[in-house]
Amino acid sequence: MLFLGSIGSTDAGDVDTSPRGAATLMVIAFVIGYRQSTFAELVSRVVDVVLTPGQAAQSRLLRHPN
Repeated sequence: MLFLGSIGSTDAGDVDTSPRGAATLMVIAFVIGYRQSTFAELVSRVVDVVLTPGQAAQSRLLRHPN
């Protein structure tokens, strides 16, 4: 659904069902399906980067335990 909303949409907001739009979506679906474990690892790493504290925050937590 993410790809349909961003890559496969037209200016009017409809799903691009032209041959080029359909081919783009098929290639993306194939790559994600073929490398599903790699894609899942990528999503996991992105979530970890977004949700975990950075190095500076971790060092502050280690120095000032409450």
